[in-house]
Amino acid sequence: MFKFIFGVILIGAGFFRTFFHDPVWGLYLFAVFTHVRPTQLSANYQLPSNIPIIVACVAAIVYSVSKNYRPKFDKWPPEIWLFGVMVAGLCISSATAVFDPVQSWQRTFDMFKYWIFLILFIQMIDSIEKIEWFHRVMILSSAWLVYRAWDLRGTTGPRFENIGGDVISDSNHFAAALVLLFPFVAHKVIAPDRRVAIGALMLCFGIVMSIVISGSRGAFLGLVTAIFLLITLFQGHRKKIVVLMTITVLFALPFVRPEQIARLGTIFQATDNNITWDGSAQLRIAYWKLAFELFKENPLTGVGLGNFAYYSGYRVDGLPYGKPGHVTHSLWFEVLSAGGAIVFLVFISMIVRFFRRTRYLVLQYMAAGR
Repeated sequence: MFKFIFGVILIGAGFFRTFFHDPVWGLYLFAVFTHVRPTQLSANYQLPSNIPIIVACVAAIVYSVSKNYRPKFDKWPPEIWLFGVMVAGLCISSATAVFDPVQSWQRTFDMFKYWIFLILFIQMIDSIEKIEWFHRVMILSSAWLVYRAWDLRGTTGPRFENIGGDVISDSNHFAAALVLLFPFVAHKVIAPDRRVAIGALMLCFGIVMSIVISGSRGAFLGLVTAIFLLITLFQGHRKKIVVLMTITVLFALPFVRPEQIARLGTIFQATDNNITWDGSAQLRIAYWKLAFELFKENPLTGVGLGNFAYYSGYRVDGLPYGKPGHVTHSLWFEVLSAGGAIVFLVFISMIVRFFRRTRYLVLQYMAAGR
C-alpha cells in the first residue's frame, strides 16, 4: 500500500504542478518514471504502464500553450539534431532487423521518447532553480532504487534483480543506473545544511550497499571512478569528501557477505594467462568480437536494437538458431552492432562534444574563482 500511495502522490503532484505551475514539472515526472516504473508501485492496484508517455505528451501540450515561455522551441543546439539522426538511424536498423523487429522498434521508440524529452528539457530549463529541482528528482530516483534493493532483499537470488524495472530490471542495469545517479547524491554531502548532508551520506551508504548486492563488477568500478572524480574535481572539499566516503565504506563493510567480496575480488584476477581468467570475462571478449563481426557484416545499419542476443545464441552460446543468448555487455559494442556506422559515429560525436564543452565550462568557472 505504501508504494501505491507514493505513486498516486507522485503522479498527482506532478500533473497538478504541470497544469497550474510550470510544464517543466511534466519533465521531472517523466524523468522519475525512468526509474520508478508504474508496475513496481503496487501488486494489488495496477497503474497504467503508459503513464510516462502520457506525462510527456501533456508536458509538450502545456508547454505549447504556456505563457511562461515566449518564444517557444527557439533553442536547437547540435545535440538535438545529432540525437535525431541517431533515432533515424535506429529506425533504419529496426526496419532491417532479422530476428526480432518488434523489440527493435520498441527500443527505438524508447529512444524517440528520450529525444522528445531532450528537446523539451532544453527549451524549458532556463534557470538554476530548475536545474536544482532536476537534481532533486534524480536523488529521488536513486532513493527509490535503494528502497527496491532493501524491499526485495534476499528474494531474487544471489544477485539483486529489480523486478518490474523494465530497462533497469537486470542486476547490471540496476547497478549502472545507481552509478549514474550517485554524483547527484554525493554532491549534496558537501551541502552547507547539515541535515541535507547527513541525509545524502545515508543515501550514499544505501547506493554502495545496493551496488554490492547487485554483484555488478563493472558498476563497482564505475562507483570507484565516480568517487575518484569527485575527490579530484571538488578540490575545496577534498578532505571532507575523502573522510565521509571512507566512513561510508567502513560502515558498509560489515554488511557485505563473503561471496560478494569474492565476486568483486575477481576484478583483479584477470591476466593475460587464459587459465586464470574469469569465465564471464572470456565470454565478454567473445561477445565483443561477435559485435564487431556483425558490424562488418552490416556496416551502415547494424542488426537492430535487441537483436544481438539472437546472433550470440547460435554463434557463441551454442543455442539453437533463433533462440536468444547473451547481450554484448558493452554500450559501445551494442551501439556499434545494433545501429551501425550511422548511429555509432553520431553517438561518439555527441560524447566528444559533451566532454569538450564541459571542459570549456570548467575552465571558465576556474578562471572566475568558482
